[in-house]
Parts: sequence; structure tokens; C-alpha cells
Amino acid sequence: MAETAIRVVPADGFVCHEGNSDDHWLGVVDGLVKIASVPLEGKSMNFVGVPTAGWFGEGSLLKSEPRRYDGIALRDSSIAFMLRNTFALLLDSASPSKALGSADSAAASGCAAGSG
Repeated sequence: MAETAIRVVPADGFVCHEGNSDDHWLGVVDGLVKIASVPLEGKSMNFVGVPTAGWFGEGSLLKSEPRRYDGIALRDSSIAFMLRNTFALLLDSASPSKALGSADSAAASGCAAGSG
């Protein structure tokens, strides 16, 4: 069974680093995380704040690419590090085709694309 680890990151600590390859989807169990990038010029660009119960990092997992930002705890924060395999299982179980059963049942119920 895949696991999700909880780690405490102190205020101003890094949850993740821009450019690193990572195998985790990240969730804020308690706290607040700033998603930012610091270009070579040195002026920080803040993208979003992720509060308690928010998740981030799915783009890097879905595209299998390095992170495009830093995640920095704005206060002491408990962070869930969900492994890629667990994320994939959740994603698969939440797909529309799974929820509807099959494309045939969706069309039969009037849920097919283009039906009014």
C-alpha cells in the first residue's frame, strides 16, 4: 500500500524547490504555503498562497517534469507528501469514465458530449 508522509516545515522553510524533480503531490494539512519563483534577477514572483486543506504539485506529476516554483511555508506548517502512485490511483478512481461506468452508459443517460 502506498503511503503519505506528514512532515512539519518551519516558517520560511522550503516545502519544495524550483527545478527539483519530485515524486509527491503536496497537501497543506495545517498552515500556509507560498508558491513563488525567484528568477536570476532576484525579485520574487508570488503566484498563490495555499492554505490548510489545499493541494499543489499535480502539474509536475502529470507532466513528469521538474517543479516550476518554490513552495515556502509562511508559518509552521504540516505538509502531506503523497507518493506519485497513490496520486495516480486517486486520479484514476476520480476519472469521469469511472464515475459514469462507461461511455455507452453515459450516452444512454443523455450525458454524452453535445447532448442538450
